[in-house]
Amino acid sequence: MIRRMWRRGPMGWLGGRALHLGNGALAGARFDLRNEIVTDGRDGSAMRWERTHHLMSGPVHGVGLLRWDAAGGALIDVIGNRGWLEVELLPHVEELAVTMTSRRQWLRIAGLRLPLPRLLVGGARTREWQEPDGRLGLSLTLHHTVFGDYAGYEAIMTGASV
Repeated sequence: MIRRMWRRGPMGWLGGRALHLGNGALAGARFDLRNEIVTDGRDGSAMRWERTHHLMSGPVHGVGLLRWDAAGGALIDVIGNRGWLEVELLPHVEELAVTMTSRRQWLRIAGLRLPLPRLLVGGARTREWQEPDGRLGLSLTLHHTVFGDYAGYEAIMTGASV
């Protein structure tokens, strides 16, 4: 379930539109997350993730493939069915939570991998933790060097379904 969704300012409006984030109105709404280990097409493994959050207008679905890049020492999250966005993530363990902070980002257009300037697009942080009752918490925060935190969500996983 969604605990909180938020956005603020012009960057929040843009980021919120891109990720279909409301402004707190969806607290308690259904949030589905499915992770699956798959082959990554490079003789290795990756984690395919799918998330769906449910709006009054209908479900919003996202998908990606997360793989380890040993040469870069980071996780690469290839986002979207067509892999149009790639985000390099640096994982850390902090105070009983796993965090991932974005480093570099690329846009894939017509086979080209174009770097996105951090000053233009900002970055992202995710955090996963265990709630006192054993449930898993997950948050995503979009942030910009100049504008600060501008959009995000927090969800609590209530159980697994098959």
